[in-house]
Amino acid sequence: MAASTPIPNNPSTGKAWTRNELLTELEVERKRNSERSSGIVSWSEQVSNVQARWRIHLKEWTILTHQVYELGRECRVFTETRLLASTSTSLTRSN
Repeated sequence: MAASTPIPNNPSTGKAWTRNELLTELEVERKRNSERSSGIVSWSEQVSNVQARWRIHLKEWTILTHQVYELGRECRVFTETRLLASTSTSLTRSN
């Protein structure tokens, strides 16, 4: 079962993240954090962080619910085609 929901792309390129792009972004974040005058994260930064994490959570939840729905659909199809067909075949053989 393949997920049909795309993985988020790099906003600056519009394409899938590459390893080098991820490492570059990590270094940018590290530098930004090291330049902070104090070790305390401001309230606005915390709110932005929570909002970004919530958006990620919602996107992952949407993907999960879609995959569970697809799994249920595939199980119903399997049950109806394979199991019920084999049951009806075995019933006709026994008669």
